[in-house]
Amino acid sequence: GSAPRADLRFRSFLLHPSISLHLGPTMPNLPLDHLLKTPTIRVRQAARHDSCLEISHITLDSRECSVHSVFVALKGQNVDGRRFIKRTPAPIILVQEWTAEWQRETAALNKWILQVDDARQVMAEWACRLSDYPARQMTMIGITGTNGKTTTTWMLAHILQQS
Repeated sequence: GSAPRADLRFRSFLLHPSISLHLGPTMPNLPLDHLLKTPTIRVRQAARHDSCLEISHITLDSRECSVHSVFVALKGQNVDGRRFIKRTPAPIILVQEWTAEWQRETAALNKWILQVDDARQVMAEWACRLSDYPARQMTMIGITGTNGKTTTTWMLAHILQQS
């Protein structure tokens, strides 16, 4: 017989402007005070609202933000994500690079500005927390060698789908 189907409701995280990643079943929101416990975090600006804020989404794309998002504002090769801090409804901004100039530009905003040494690493950790660490429930199989990896992968996939 066939196995019962898993619940297919997933939370989506935009980890790159062109890639939306679905990471596990929808989980409860992540409180700001949990985010502030990240060891490498430096609070550059605290919002006037309290830390009872809860986050359900993290993204690099300011257009995808809501009042429950963390906007990761990275300086890229072509676009500086910090330019979009003023426009995003996200109450929490995660940055890697922060200067006195950016501090002056955002001082009037009611947003949390959090700086870390490696924003991509922190973003990945927070996304895992938001989705209850989906990799912990995944079975992973590595196939190595010079020849036959594709064939072995297809055969193994077929066998696993039949069982």
